[in-house]
Amino acid sequence: MSLPSYQPQEQAYRGGVAVLAPYLDGSTLDSLSRVKTAFFSVFGGYLWSDPIKIVSRSRTPYTKAIKFITRKHQERYSDLVQVLDFRPLLMLKENGKFIGDFIPNERYFNCQFIFNHLTCFKNLKFVVVDDVQIWNNSYFYDSTCPRYNTKPLLLSTSSSLLLDSSAVLEADYFTNLMYLDISGTYHAAAAIASLSNYEFGNLRVLKMRNMRLTKLPRFILALGLRLWSLDVCSNLLTDNDIDSLILYCIKPAIKRPEPLPRPVSDTVFFDFPPEYQTHGDIHDDMPARRPDSTTHFIEAMSNTQDAVSNPMYSPTGLTQLYISNNKLTANGTRLLLSTTNRLQVLDLGAMISNLDPSMYSTPHATVYHAHDSLLMPPSQLERIRVHHSFITFIPTITLGSPTQYHIAYIEAAEKFALSHNSSDPNLAYDPLQNHRITHLILTDIPTKSHGILITNLTSLIRKVAKQFQDIEDVRSSSLASGNYKYRSPRLLSGLRLLRLEFIHEDRRDGLSSSVSGDRDADTFLERSLGDFSFFGEGEVVGSSGRGRGKEVEKGKKKNKKEEGVLRDVVAELKAFREKEVPRWPGQLQLVVPARAGEFEKSWGH
Repeated sequence: MSLPSYQPQEQAYRGGVAVLAPYLDGSTLDSLSRVKTAFFSVFGGYLWSDPIKIVSRSRTPYTKAIKFITRKHQERYSDLVQVLDFRPLLMLKENGKFIGDFIPNERYFNCQFIFNHLTCFKNLKFVVVDDVQIWNNSYFYDSTCPRYNTKPLLLSTSSSLLLDSSAVLEADYFTNLMYLDISGTYHAAAAIASLSNYEFGNLRVLKMRNMRLTKLPRFILALGLRLWSLDVCSNLLTDNDIDSLILYCIKPAIKRPEPLPRPVSDTVFFDFPPEYQTHGDIHDDMPARRPDSTTHFIEAMSNTQDAVSNPMYSPTGLTQLYISNNKLTANGTRLLLSTTNRLQVLDLGAMISNLDPSMYSTPHATVYHAHDSLLMPPSQLERIRVHHSFITFIPTITLGSPTQYHIAYIEAAEKFALSHNSSDPNLAYDPLQNHRITHLILTDIPTKSHGILITNLTSLIRKVAKQFQDIEDVRSSSLASGNYKYRSPRLLSGLRLLRLEFIHEDRRDGLSSSVSGDRDADTFLERSLGDFSFFGEGEVVGSSGRGRGKEVEKGKKKNKKEEGVLRDVVAELKAFREKEVPRWPGQLQLVVPARAGEFEKSWGH
């Protein structure tokens, strides 16, 4: 144990004064920063560390932002800048009130102008230019601007469509990045391949969403165990890429200690309780879940100085993986969950079933199902987003993309779920046996059911309520016996958020949709067959003919008959939640996507 250390008097004084800063408004901070030099470093540092956030509150935010970047102010203000986050200015573009200020400065509000002035800020650490576009005719260079050896830790260029990230990352001041988000940028194969020529020796968080990747770039695998968060959602990756991640970027699974002859009954409710083993010593370096979103990453890295003891630098291998909306199958996800237990955050979404669709009496359909995806114990998962069959065993049967379901296939899907043994103790997720998971998001849930889906979801909520009661009983007994002390292991909270993401039924007549399996093509087809038409309403009806009119009438009668049997899942869950006893105190979110001309509906209970 190290000896106690005390802060110098000056540092302790500044720390005590800085406690007031978060509670003061901008004008008060500015006034206090002018009192004396010591106050300027404290209150001025809090005020000007993120200048774009401050100037976005003014009457001419774009003019003041451009003036600040071009250093039309005292140099001592530039030395305080640590964050250049342009998202507040982008939000103001939707407000017509500032259009008069934006138009004169539009030629400067681009990636070239911003990147050219980054080295003017000596202590700059975080750069966020999400949705800021790039224009070849608007490049601006200021030769009077001094140049510093700036080494930012974070660069986010998400949704800058024409930005060639390979050309930007060629700059020397981006060689020390810890966090890189190039999602939705220029994604030509040559540009992505050229990233392998750069060294990212410090990179820990990487986001490459919506880049049309058909395989993982080599530089990702070269990062190895240094990378602990990877987001490659909305691409074209396959099960082979999961094999590569397991081989290069994920540490071997945590060993499970041999159980004692008489194990302690309530150890499952605690986070890393003391382990008493018959022999051997197991040591692991798993840190607590680290923030990997732009805002939270900036907050975490702004408040730390020591890189040695900072868990953000720990080479733990992947602990947070986002890989939904790819071409993954149930085999790939099953391999991932059964091979590693180190993942703390996992976004899988829907995965294609490997079973023959004819088993469901739907030979030409596409089936999405998480077949027996068991979690490898001791699982470290805290947050997971996955297809609802992970819990309900009910597949989504559709014609191509899982963005919509067909009423004709609901009965076949729910009959398949009845063949599973719901009393199996080795379920993928059982609230009574998995107390570490705090956020559970189930996707692609149909809004209609014959009752089996509703029963499975309400059963899940009842189990979560039972889990909460068990944890409270352990807490009460520990407090009563005096065993729950400051140095005791942390008591797990159990599930705190259950989010159910629904999909609508396909209202088109018949089932003659695409069966290509290409989600992008199917989604484009679904949108093109929506409410928009080049013809008038009378012309569309007139072109259908009498035979077509009879088919429409038969379809309406059939739909009315089905509606008499099918039940509204959202309405049933809301009614259950209102009468639930005992009531689960966690947050239940029901999210129904918007149709054309509607807004997304969300209920929180």
